[in-house]
Amino acid sequence: MLRQESLNRRDLVRKQVSGLCMRYSLGELLILLGAISTLDILYFKNVANDYGLMKYMRLNSKVVDARWDEDSRQWNVTIQKTDDPEAVFQDKADILINASGVLKRVVALEGKRVGVLGSGSSAVQIVPNIQPMIGSLECFIRSPVMGYCELRSAFCWEGRHQLPVQRSAKNVFANNPRKYMAYRKKIESELNSRFRFILNGSKEQAEARKAAEADMRRQLAKKPELADLIIPTNFAVGCRRPTPGAGYLEALCEDNVSVVSQSIKEITPKGIMTVDGIEHEFDVIVCATGFDVSWRPSYPTIGRESRNLVKEWAEAPSTYLSITVPHFPNYLIFNGPFGPYGHGSFLPITETLSRHFLMMFHKMSEGVTSFDPKWKPSPTLSSIAGPSCRALHGRLPGSSRERSMARI
Repeated sequence: MLRQESLNRRDLVRKQVSGLCMRYSLGELLILLGAISTLDILYFKNVANDYGLMKYMRLNSKVVDARWDEDSRQWNVTIQKTDDPEAVFQDKADILINASGVLKRVVALEGKRVGVLGSGSSAVQIVPNIQPMIGSLECFIRSPVMGYCELRSAFCWEGRHQLPVQRSAKNVFANNPRKYMAYRKKIESELNSRFRFILNGSKEQAEARKAAEADMRRQLAKKPELADLIIPTNFAVGCRRPTPGAGYLEALCEDNVSVVSQSIKEITPKGIMTVDGIEHEFDVIVCATGFDVSWRPSYPTIGRESRNLVKEWAEAPSTYLSITVPHFPNYLIFNGPFGPYGHGSFLPITETLSRHFLMMFHKMSEGVTSFDPKWKPSPTLSSIAGPSCRALHGRLPGSSRERSMARI
């Protein structure tokens, strides 16, 4: 029987950003005592426990409704216990922050016939990790992917492989927090300095494109016919989320891997039927096609004038600087629509937004009861990676002039 899985397991993907960068700026010693080389849920639990944050959290609960009350200047929030759907209760909040993000199940793959759908960031991480263990692998690639193998950090990569943090280095960093911080800043500085290569028409973008394409062709030398299929010609560097792509292209060239470029017609009891009439049989299908990035909340969010955010964003989301929404008072979003989450570590961005939110809360203590943006968002999206780019990370809300006038 065919098993269709949405695979989102940390043990079957490769990190795209150094684990040293996927850390908060606070609690350095705590970080070092944790899993320094992996992004592990234990790390975040340790941070929460060490700073006494768990008392502010309500686990095993989900928001099912949120409504703004104009008279009380508060949000009325309905919450449901996930382990008891009948247990529903009400809460109130002066400010409602959506920190749910844009985006488990164990499956045995050894010796199986596996199909992977997609060629984006998820597939790029999954394919090289599962290729050695499975019987056969077919990768369904509908659109090209830009590999950034030659653009990886010199501090944490050797060739095409991410370097683990050695025990001796851990000891040095644990005893010298300043050295540890300096090392992390060097990695982040190098990554951040490359932002210009996603700017459309820049010299850096042209150089990055040339280097990436040459490196991709070298990696596909065993199956050169894949180069014209995979290397993009219709979008520029930076349009899609940057990925080191370690081992992905090499995996596509292995004997137990084949690439399918035909479009999928349907999922069948045995596998996948493509438009050319061929049925590809699998034991497991891995859906690496991405996530729902519409940003529409999964529960009714009702603002002023009974406006429903789900309906307001039916076609496209409209925000001010990706964090506030017109007609939804006291409503904040952590890195909302078209935020800068594709260009480095997510945590420093989150910390910056947290500081900005705290400044807003301080201002409210001066007598401000509610806020919502009066700025009218531009109906257009500015492309920083070229006019043909339709991907999530290649667009920013509003015109360049509007963005230059609005700063966090």
